[in-house]
Amino acid sequence: MEKKTLVYVGSGVCVVVLVVIGIVLGVTLTSSDDDDNKSQLEIDTLSSINENTTFPEGSFRMQENQIQSWDDEESRKPMSISREELQQVGIRTDDTSFIAESGRLTFLYIRIPNPPADGTRSKRAVGTLANDIGSIGIKMGDSDFVTVIPLNIAGTNSGLRQVGKLSDSTVYELEARMPELSDCSSSISACFVTAWQPVSLSADGKYGAMAGFSNPMPVSCGTQCPGDGTSNECSAGCSSCDGSQMVSGADTPVTKRFNMGTNNGTFKFYYQTYSVRDRITVRHDDGVIFDTGCVGQTATPEVSFSPAAKGNEIVVSVEPNCQGTTGTAWDFKVFCPEICTNETEGQIIISSGARLIKEGDSVYINANGDMPAVKGTYCGTTPIK
Repeated sequence: MEKKTLVYVGSGVCVVVLVVIGIVLGVTLTSSDDDDNKSQLEIDTLSSINENTTFPEGSFRMQENQIQSWDDEESRKPMSISREELQQVGIRTDDTSFIAESGRLTFLYIRIPNPPADGTRSKRAVGTLANDIGSIGIKMGDSDFVTVIPLNIAGTNSGLRQVGKLSDSTVYELEARMPELSDCSSSISACFVTAWQPVSLSADGKYGAMAGFSNPMPVSCGTQCPGDGTSNECSAGCSSCDGSQMVSGADTPVTKRFNMGTNNGTFKFYYQTYSVRDRITVRHDDGVIFDTGCVGQTATPEVSFSPAAKGNEIVVSVEPNCQGTTGTAWDFKVFCPEICTNETEGQIIISSGARLIKEGDSVYINANGDMPAVKGTYCGTTPIK
């Protein structure tokens, strides 16, 4: 079937463009700790994230109230770290790097202060376990527990590694696997917020110093890219599926979302993971529809797609260095499903990305104030004169 892209729209085809000033938030976004103001879905989702996130093998949990404070805890508290400081140790992140997604691998970065130059530490207890920082801890949300990760497990493919040093501190990268959020189906469109708090701990976890800050973590629940110009903290990864955008990255996990429209069929998915192996998964309607496996290769498979009743998004997640390596690079592109089918033979189809524009429809600017491209496609074998 011949397909032509038109530079104009012929007579009889009407495209209504509505410019909307401002952004309307059509989803739930909250960081309140007051359960009276939370829906049951939010309570259950955040509870699952806070209690069921998986940390590297060798980690263990302790009740927060069982951890004793060091006398000099101020000098041992974890320090905050900015994206600019992460770049100083070779870590590149973007707005999607710290969004919690169902089943997603996420990296947490913890900055631990270096010991005093004179080597002095308060002798809180007999022996060395209580004197030095030998573990890091993570408290998720309002959990009563702290997950303790001993620093001696750090190494290749362990889920914990030292990524670099700043003048006053050492930076660690910690793998955290988000749980499957079974209640966040494609019929839901919500963005919640939890937080995680780092802790400096003795090797046995008995003594610790809690950071004086928490790191917010948006939690994506359901669809996030409605295509109507709305946005929130969880929609940072929304992209166009027209194949025009090459998504590239390195050692940091990335998740992107694509609104694929309402056409059944297949779409092309290009990926390149080069010689250092990475894993890329494509999810739709709470299930994995394509998985590269842990590979170093290039391919452009065709992936079957059937729009869900209330959700047309796919979620592409990259897990870099799936063999515990470093120094990787990867790319991928997502192409929209073909809009020319037997049902559209001989018709001119107006589209914006994956969305089909019907007479009387509106096209919205995005959160950045950009007008999306509108395209006319002729689906037929007879040339247009």
